[in-house]
Amino acid sequence: MKSSISLLLTFAVFLPTKSAFGQYRLVGEYSGEEFFSKWDFVEGIDPDTDGNVQYVDQNTALQQRLAYIDSETGNAILRVDNTTRIETGSSAYRDSVKMFSKDAYPVGGLIIIDAVHIPYGCSVWPVFGARGADLPWPEKGAIDIIEGVNGMTSNNMVMYTDAGCTQASNVVQTGKTLDRDCGTALGCKVEETKPNSYGPGFSRAGGGVFAAQIDTSGIFLWFWSRTDIPASISNVKSDTDMDMSDWGQPSAAYPAATCDIAKFFKPRKLVLHITLCGSWAGVLPIYSQTCPGECIANVIGDGSNYGEAYWEISYIRTFAVQASNSRAVSISIPMFDLPISTRISTNSISIPIPTTSSGMTSSVLSPLGINSDLPVLPSSCDAATISTSSITSLVPGTLTVSSDSPVFPTKSNTVATGSGTVEPSSPVDSNPSSSSSSARKLSPTATLFSVAIPFLSIIILVFWQ
Repeated sequence: MKSSISLLLTFAVFLPTKSAFGQYRLVGEYSGEEFFSKWDFVEGIDPDTDGNVQYVDQNTALQQRLAYIDSETGNAILRVDNTTRIETGSSAYRDSVKMFSKDAYPVGGLIIIDAVHIPYGCSVWPVFGARGADLPWPEKGAIDIIEGVNGMTSNNMVMYTDAGCTQASNVVQTGKTLDRDCGTALGCKVEETKPNSYGPGFSRAGGGVFAAQIDTSGIFLWFWSRTDIPASISNVKSDTDMDMSDWGQPSAAYPAATCDIAKFFKPRKLVLHITLCGSWAGVLPIYSQTCPGECIANVIGDGSNYGEAYWEISYIRTFAVQASNSRAVSISIPMFDLPISTRISTNSISIPIPTTSSGMTSSVLSPLGINSDLPVLPSSCDAATISTSSITSLVPGTLTVSSDSPVFPTKSNTVATGSGTVEPSSPVDSNPSSSSSSARKLSPTATLFSVAIPFLSIIILVFWQ
């Protein structure tokens, strides 16, 4: 006996709220009175740069006002000692500050710093970045988000790794590549080409914001002067996601095609310091490009050379992908009448999951007869492929769909097993003998089943756009 049914197919698609070039949730903030409580201060001579500084502990730094919170602005200040007189001598060391964050951050997140002033001047060498936790530099990978020396006027962004990581030659970035081999002592270095990224110009412009995205797809860095900071950064709250759609092209790009990020980069701590002279700022051919005399001449004396050798930081924020924030989106699609069969074999169904920053509500899909509880979703559009080759037990009230792995390029989306509801339009003959051992040949309307979904998908995509 031939019967027909109305098939209502529901797919549950779990959409991560964050991914490469997507959205991230705030997980850490360094600002205000609690700024220094979230760092470990390093003591002693600097072994990484061979600089002419003596790093002091937290108590000493606070007592000497090398680290303090500005009472008027609430900003954090870190500076080189500029009041002590240092006697002549090549072994002269001036007190300074170096800190590592207490927290370490794995691959898969953002680091954003809003700075009002960056240390600069002859012999001065500041760094803000992220380095392998509790291991000698540059093990586990090192990223210098802000770095410069002496009289430079442009920020340098540098990545350091073990041998085997390089920057590709065809990267899309606004900065100028100076070195491509990340496995050397120089690292793979990109010079910022936007104005006012370092030195006096940075301070006169009111500072700015630097950001780094550290993802398995690559490492990308940005800079915006004060008047150019994206609204997404200025307006983000602790309970909202960071939307990177208004960030534009990065200043520096290190795609994973020529550097396995997961291999070379492990959990890293933030690092913030100021050193003097040393293996970069103090090298005569480099020092003499922007400064007179010898580097050590700045260190000795009364310290008046270091009036501009300080950090002023409004905040540092870290963001991470939060797997727990993934949410299920159910889309119910009314299908054509199908004949009853003990088994139906069809092709794979490819459903585009269009996602726009403006979001979509059920009212948009209502002309198509599609109900959706979709909230505002991140920008991009990917396709989830769900195999229906195992649609079994086609009896009233049940439909089992086994799903294959989803096809989400560069994303970690997963597609849950779908479920459906069968509502018979006439009594169903459940006698197995009424069906052949193989699936009953489908009527023309059933044939449309495997054709309809792609067309519906196109219509959905058009409405979504």
